[in-house]
Amino acid sequence: MTFARAWPWAAAVAAALSAAAGALPAPLAAFALALAWGWAPGAVLAPLLLPRGSRALRALAALALSPFLTGAPFSALVAAGVPLHAAAVAVSALVAVAALAVALGARGRAAPARRAAGDGAAFAVAAAWTALAAVLLVGNTLLPLRSDGWFHAAVTAQIAARGVPPEDPYFAGLRLLYFWGSHAWASAWLVLAPRLEPWTPLMALNLSGAFAVVLGVGAIAQRLRANAAGVTLACLVALLGYSPFAWGMIVGRAFTGNVLGWADVVHQAGHGIDPVLATMATGQLHGSLAFFGDKYLVLTPFGMGLALLALVVCAALELLESPSARAATALGLALAATLFVHTVVGYAALLLCATWFAIAVARALAGSRDGAAALVPLALAVIAAVLLLSPYLAEITLGKRGQLSVGMGRKALYSFVVGGAFYVPAGFAWLAARARRDAAALALLVPGLLVAGLALALRLPENNQSKFLNLLFLLLAAPAALGIQSALARIPERARVAAAGFLLLAALPNLALACWGFAGEIGIGVHAWRATSAQREACEWARAHTPRDAALCDPIVARDLLVHGARSVFWGGPYGERDWGYDPADLAARRALVSELALGRDPAGAAAALLAAQQREVVLVARAGAPDSIVSRAAIEARPDRFEPLWSNEAMAFYRVRRTP
Repeated sequence: MTFARAWPWAAAVAAALSAAAGALPAPLAAFALALAWGWAPGAVLAPLLLPRGSRALRALAALALSPFLTGAPFSALVAAGVPLHAAAVAVSALVAVAALAVALGARGRAAPARRAAGDGAAFAVAAAWTALAAVLLVGNTLLPLRSDGWFHAAVTAQIAARGVPPEDPYFAGLRLLYFWGSHAWASAWLVLAPRLEPWTPLMALNLSGAFAVVLGVGAIAQRLRANAAGVTLACLVALLGYSPFAWGMIVGRAFTGNVLGWADVVHQAGHGIDPVLATMATGQLHGSLAFFGDKYLVLTPFGMGLALLALVVCAALELLESPSARAATALGLALAATLFVHTVVGYAALLLCATWFAIAVARALAGSRDGAAALVPLALAVIAAVLLLSPYLAEITLGKRGQLSVGMGRKALYSFVVGGAFYVPAGFAWLAARARRDAAALALLVPGLLVAGLALALRLPENNQSKFLNLLFLLLAAPAALGIQSALARIPERARVAAAGFLLLAALPNLALACWGFAGEIGIGVHAWRATSAQREACEWARAHTPRDAALCDPIVARDLLVHGARSVFWGGPYGERDWGYDPADLAARRALVSELALGRDPAGAAAALLAAQQREVVLVARAGAPDSIVSRAAIEARPDRFEPLWSNEAMAFYRVRRTP
């Protein structure tokens, strides 16, 4: 039996197993859910949406669209009042029915995947990169907890416990002003298989995105008529091209300071990834600009967002070249999926659509039939995607404050020049040289210039404008690789070997140092720590013995209760304050409420009003070892009129807060 005949049956079986995943061993449940919720629905639609698509493009569509195709219906059902488990089972059943329809003959109406130059190379590079990411993520259990991993796991756990739309687990009672589509998708895994850790589906999303993004770069290169070598080089440039010779910063530091030589290199790289990235990206907006792979080794939806951007680009190029209702549907679905999974990337994609519309107008005015024919389908694709996602976008966007500002900074310019040294000159030069005679080159050049402008001039909290550089480098990876390939082809063979060696010397040590840092992560960061057995016991008590909507006052603001306890806290610390644009006065009241209660005092003013307004149970958490200046156990226990003891162990004590002492 060929793969084309076997995969629909495998998808149907996986979907059926996912509906009963709670009865399966955790590894088998995770595997079934990965197939049913992370690949199968996209695999069913890809041949219908992309009849002329290459194998790389169709596989990209299968992986990138599936979280939306399953996560969005699940979210809609839950928001409409369907119980979480019933909604998840219904989606699994729909996937099974769709796969069975394909298995029983519907596939015969879809064209087979087109064999394009470089398909095999794209799959090989994607497999190698994904295997490396999987080894690092699975081999070091501290990596999923690093950086934003606790936050994303907390949102996932909360949706699995309470449904959508979620509140911010860091600020009980506040609507989460962050795109939670991928978290809803991940929460369905926990609903169907409660024994899974919240990080498991997030890791699956990262690894799926790691595979898909390489295929996406390869598919863009194929659209630019690259040969197999060009596709291979494009995939490698995307993975290895960030900040060439950044390893020189590590080496340079080895000749300064109190520790010298190899011992200093070991000191920098042997204490986890953050010191490595911070040194290699010195002067840049973000440590991730030193290594592309960081986006797939920290658990955020941005990695899949990059893969979705590649799918949007490929779908748009198809629509501009051969306008049709099918091409418009593919683009609209890709846009909707991007807005759902990573809304910042989705908004950027909408801006790119504006440039493609302008290109179509210009081509129409120049007499191009394809340009004129593309206008209406392109506009309808954008309108349909925005309308379909408008309730979700309103939920996560309306009410944000002070998130954007304009102005070029030194770090942004330095990151553009140094971080993009492989991408920017070669990529823009290659596109500019072909833009007049190649519609695909023009359709990448103009959006590339727009994203470059955003990266240089638009400021986001926490230096998140670096994400625009990630998007830009993805757009330019294929043209930059083709420019490098063309330049190498014009020089003598010996010089070509030397130039290739120079490029490898610029990139490979960065990869080696990054892998060393990821493999050696020891959890010295503020978030990258593992809950102890006593902390896990306390979290399990909170999950079992407090209401699901209980609001915890935890002045130490550790992350364990948010994830393992699946409970929200009133104040999640400065980490949560700085990002989503909440009302500063409300945040100040929450900070004061938690601080006063932790010291055994009665809150006053806005904090007192906040407590009095609560209709949910309020529980104070006192952690062992907390300084008396932050938590006063003696003062708390001296106030039985205000604090009712609930439970304690060696790690935590819980007290119900009485409203009217």
